[in-house]
Amino acid sequence: MSVTFTNANLFYGGYSIAGQHNQMALEFSAEALDATTFGADTRTMKGGLKGASLSGAGFFEAGVGKVDQVFYDSHALADAVVMLFPEAIGEGTTSTGSGYMMRANLLRYETGGAVGELLPFSVSAEGRGAGL
Repeated sequence: MSVTFTNANLFYGGYSIAGQHNQMALEFSAEALDATTFGADTRTMKGGLKGASLSGAGFFEAGVGKVDQVFYDSHALADAVVMLFPEAIGEGTTSTGSGYMMRANLLRYETGGAVGELLPFSVSAEGRGAGL
């Protein structure tokens, strides 16, 4: 199952960084394990280990609590708490919809662009442990 957010709020390691994103995706998966036995004429599959991954993209911003500082500092951080909400969540407000939370390890943080354009970034993280 893949869920793509177009106006989501993203909290990563205690920072709200949705304002620098223009793309976010969250994907849940499970391994398909072959359980076929002798004499079967079709494959039998069973669900295996679960997984979750997060990817996003947007425009680079430097400074405390901005994407560059948050993601750059997260390279050595294991199990960052990541929360995604499909609707805007601000301080003092409550959500009437659903959200997603996981512990994640940052796998990739990339920046780069052309002269005269906004500097883009992309990021990906893999869910880790219970709570997927």
